[in-house]
Amino acid sequence: MRRQGRWRCLAVFFLLWLLPLPARPCSPGAEASRSAVLLHAETVEYMPESRRLVASGRVSVVYGTTELSAERVEVDTQSGVGTAEGNVRLRTPQDDLRAERLDFELTGERGVLYHASGTLARTVHVAGQRLIWHAPQAFTVEHGRVTTCPQAVPDWEFRVRTARLGPAGIAVLRHPSFWIKGIPVFYLPYFFVPLREKRTTGFLLPRLGLSRRDGALLGTEFFWAIADWIDTTLGLEYLSATGWRPSAELRYAVDPLSEGQLRSDLVYEPASGRTRWKVLLQQQHEFGRGLRGLSQLDVRSERAFDRRFARDVTLEAAVQSESFVDFSQRFASGALRLHALQAEALTDGGRRFRRLPELRGMLFPTPFLGSVMLELEAAYSRLQDTAFRDETPVQRLDLFPRLLFPAALSPWLRLTLTTGGRVTFYDRQVDRDEAAVRLLPEVQAHLSGPTWQRRFATVLHLVTVQLAYRYVPAVPQDDLPAFDTLDAAQHFLDPLQTLPFVDRIAAASYAKLALVQHFFARERSGWRPLARLRLSQGFDFRALERTDAAVPGPLEVEADAAFRRGLALALAARLLPARGLLQGAGGQLRYRLRSGWSLHVAAQYRRDPDVLYTSGGVQLALWPGLEVGYGWRLDGLRGVVREQEVMLHYRTPCWDVALRFRFQEGGDTLVAAQVNLLRF
Repeated sequence: MRRQGRWRCLAVFFLLWLLPLPARPCSPGAEASRSAVLLHAETVEYMPESRRLVASGRVSVVYGTTELSAERVEVDTQSGVGTAEGNVRLRTPQDDLRAERLDFELTGERGVLYHASGTLARTVHVAGQRLIWHAPQAFTVEHGRVTTCPQAVPDWEFRVRTARLGPAGIAVLRHPSFWIKGIPVFYLPYFFVPLREKRTTGFLLPRLGLSRRDGALLGTEFFWAIADWIDTTLGLEYLSATGWRPSAELRYAVDPLSEGQLRSDLVYEPASGRTRWKVLLQQQHEFGRGLRGLSQLDVRSERAFDRRFARDVTLEAAVQSESFVDFSQRFASGALRLHALQAEALTDGGRRFRRLPELRGMLFPTPFLGSVMLELEAAYSRLQDTAFRDETPVQRLDLFPRLLFPAALSPWLRLTLTTGGRVTFYDRQVDRDEAAVRLLPEVQAHLSGPTWQRRFATVLHLVTVQLAYRYVPAVPQDDLPAFDTLDAAQHFLDPLQTLPFVDRIAAASYAKLALVQHFFARERSGWRPLARLRLSQGFDFRALERTDAAVPGPLEVEADAAFRRGLALALAARLLPARGLLQGAGGQLRYRLRSGWSLHVAAQYRRDPDVLYTSGGVQLALWPGLEVGYGWRLDGLRGVVREQEVMLHYRTPCWDVALRFRFQEGGDTLVAAQVNLLRF
């Protein structure tokens, strides 16, 4: 009854166009805005006995958000079925199509267009002998063409027997052939790809490459958007000098703080029948109420898998694989952590280390007596290492209570004194099955202030003085199992820092005076950080045992600045005044020259062992659509370029191509190409 009432109103409205008056649609009830039909035509003829209406001469029909125009329209007012002929044009908010003829059902918003062409989803250009209109944003192209290029002779197109383009954002192509500038390139019996730029299921275009080590490369991937919170990518790559390399990756995100991924990689070598593989699972979850979980599982058929097959510098340079489970619970006054770890060196005969399990508790600074604060760390670990005798597990219990005495000496001067003692129990020593106990007291003092400031017209300058001191006595520790250790000379450890390395804690009687300067620039919204300069000088009082005066420790310089127009600079240096040597230095410069142009340079130097590396890159936008990039990594001591990479990226409105050339000294040389059909 609703459809009959609607079309009676439609017929009356059509008849109003026989009069030289502006028409207004009849709107029965609440469905007026959805079912109202507007008709413009030079002549309109209505036949009540057959309930048929014929309009001719620049006909325009508007139904909801759909607009139809033609030279002649004939429609059954009872069923809504009709035909449009002559310069037919069908428009919706997403689509714009032209055809010689259209058979339609207006109320169902479906029909068939003959010898049609136009645009779907605002970006996809189609043409075909028949274009079937199934529903809003759902079409089937028969014996036609599909592309996102607007040119008369498109840069690329698929010529298909049938192509179904649906509202889910997927194009399903049957018997497609791929053409570039009117030249056929390849044929597939079946293909489906994403229709829009949003996350949708489909095949990714193949990758082509050439590797000095693996030979010619050909690979493709299939992306499956399983749901809004989970997706997967399945890949297959052929390496002419090696074999087949299937891969799979599963990703999920339950919420912004809970996500994970599973990656698997396999290489099959037909010549030798050898199969190599790797599986990596990483997860993080926030369970609420301060409970957080982290986990990683890294298993592989051989230790050198990444060094041989990875194309990521970080993976290639990894020195060990790690599998762990970590749960932490945070409270208002402290935290608990349960941790289990297995680490294995990625070199043959390397070390394997297990921490199964570790339980660590922490009490945050809490009022104890008056203004005195109590802080506590406690940890139990069960450790096992191939470097230890017979790989016998060792249990370790570590307690580290501390008292904090904060004092405001004046409004501009504040002192914090910290004193405590670390007690560590081992149930086994290095060379005999006997327990060991180590007691290690520690004292720290931090003096902060005063602060000076000076205002200029557009710059604010702040200067702060800080003084810190730490004392730890020398205690023999050679008989303790060395599980958590770090070479202070190799890593420039600051004697003022209390690091979580329990087994070897270096003696210290060390003070450091620091001068920190901050610069702020005045802007309309307030003061913007402009630059920071920190100068610090250490003094090693333990050297009094060998000399008559305290030996100056390292002089450290840190500076960073962020200027307008994309210029940022960061520098750090460590000098040994007594020897007049530069022990280490590093810096980084980033500069965005103009839109699309950028430059970055980084350098790292250290002495004993001597290391000097520089790296950098430049990216240039030569003209609209074309970008060229170059990156390098240089071993300055050897004068050898360890790695170079050249990238070329060309982008047009409907496709782009990326070329990559990478050369590694003593490693692999790779040439790869990736072509993307935009919005497809």
